[in-house]
Amino acid sequence: MSRYTEAQRAFLAGNPKPTRPSKPWRVRLSTTTHTTRTDHRSCAAAYEVVTAEREKAETGASETTAIRVFQWIDGDWALYERITPDRDTEK
Repeated sequence: MSRYTEAQRAFLAGNPKPTRPSKPWRVRLSTTTHTTRTDHRSCAAAYEVVTAEREKAETGASETTAIRVFQWIDGDWALYERITPDRDTEK
């Protein structure tokens, strides 16, 4: 992972404001060992992933410990929502 944000990298490359990506919504799923991300064209599409992951966590089928939703705003990714999935504690 880069120590610079996308906006900082664009500025250093001579482009002061990066263009809006075609998929301005991002969902980051974190477990204790790794992080995955998916990009989406709409808020609804992003929240379909969030809903599915929460349902998996509730049944114990997912190891996700944190879900973060980001939106592209003013040339950089901004945190839109942070979600902690409910876990099924009975196994």
